[in-house]
Amino acid sequence: MEMTFDQTEKSILIKEWKIIEPEIIEAISDYSENDKLIEDYLTRCLRLGAIALKGVNVSEKVDFVQKRFNSLKTDFGNVLTSYKEEISENLEKQYKEFFDVLEGENGVKNCMATHFGEKGTLIDIIDKFFGEKGQFLELFSLELPNSPFNLIKNEFIQKVNDLSLRMENYFAGKEAEQKIKEKTTLKGFDYEDQLEMILNEISEQFNDIVEPVQTVGTQTRGKKGDFIIEIPNNSDSKKFRLAIEAKSGKMSITGKTGILNILDNSLKERNADYAIAAFRDINLLPQTYQKSNGMLREYGNNKIICVANEGEWFPLKIAYKLARSRMLMLKEKGNDVDSESIKTKIDSVINSLNTFTSIQRNLSELVKNIESIKNNIKACKISITLDLKDIQAELFVS
Repeated sequence: MEMTFDQTEKSILIKEWKIIEPEIIEAISDYSENDKLIEDYLTRCLRLGAIALKGVNVSEKVDFVQKRFNSLKTDFGNVLTSYKEEISENLEKQYKEFFDVLEGENGVKNCMATHFGEKGTLIDIIDKFFGEKGQFLELFSLELPNSPFNLIKNEFIQKVNDLSLRMENYFAGKEAEQKIKEKTTLKGFDYEDQLEMILNEISEQFNDIVEPVQTVGTQTRGKKGDFIIEIPNNSDSKKFRLAIEAKSGKMSITGKTGILNILDNSLKERNADYAIAAFRDINLLPQTYQKSNGMLREYGNNKIICVANEGEWFPLKIAYKLARSRMLMLKEKGNDVDSESIKTKIDSVINSLNTFTSIQRNLSELVKNIESIKNNIKACKISITLDLKDIQAELFVS
């Protein structure tokens, strides 16, 4: 027999194959005259045979596995039976050891009671640090004088008080400034802008020149609102210079940041002969200086601090003319000018101005009181009228 197997075509060619099986010969005899039918029949026989043989192989494997499983089951049962007593003894031994660890004299239960019980070590430690007089509470107490938290608390309170005082001073200054703005028709303007308008008005009658200083590199940190006024000197080419500082915020009088030091720096660094500081409100000066400074006060022979605003520019006008007189006196020094007489008159002007200011302030208070009295009288009239109406109504009902 010669057989050729073609993997590509999935076919088998068998030559000179002789079949001598009686069962097959007998079955084929019905198709002996038709080769095609014989070929189909033989193909079906081979297919059915192949399938049958394949099933036989699977069945044989299943039987083998079943037999091996039964054998393993028998072996496991034998091993389990042989070790049953040994396992029982080991479990009983392990349980006894575990019970000793849990319930024994040095067991977990006794150790827990020793360290965590009512009289345990841990309770003593907690009480020592966290009890009523414990170290922890002493450390974090807000009442004990030397505790860190108490020191921090006191420092914090001090800083809050300082900040509160500074804020109170700041807003008091802002409030005073706002009140001044609301009293005038120029409340939409900055104080520096208003001051420039007034200075131009004053200087015009003397042909003086007002120069706003926008940026000045000085120790005074020159800013918008500072002015230099040039005053002509008819007998000399040198012009007198008057420095004006406009202040609408609270400031001290003395000290490094005080207004007097700022004026001294203005005199030196702006090459000025006289300096004036114009404050918008008397409350912007330190309370201890408000009475002694008044609306105008001269310091030395070259500085004036005055209070002038939209409600009353008169003190600024006086300060301007006094400063101008002082500078012109320097020019006339040595001539036939009675300097002492002029000085006396200047002092008299300052005193009269403060008297005038005091009278004006008292008058303002008087006007307020009169308005208050008028309002009280009006309220009394209304109350009397209403009471009479009520009386008449009750009498009419009766």
